[in-house]
Amino acid sequence: MVLAIEKRALKPEAITSIGQVVAGLKPGRENDDEITVFSSEGTNMQTAGVAVKIYERVKEAGLGIETTLLPTYFLV
Repeated sequence: MVLAIEKRALKPEAITSIGQVVAGLKPGRENDDEITVFSSEGTNMQTAGVAVKIYERVKEAGLGIETTLLPTYFLV
């Protein structure tokens, strides 16, 4: 993201932590032109915890799509 900011392709004020979105403190994407980038900066356990919360919120909202891109042994 640093390079995108330096190249003026991304404004720093446009960055929101995924934790704020999952906690309902900040909105996520508000239209199809926006993108979500997740950069894990914690431990594997923290990353897994965030992934579970994101998955739960997406399921509850009826969003997202089911996919079989990963073999089932990756899904714990």
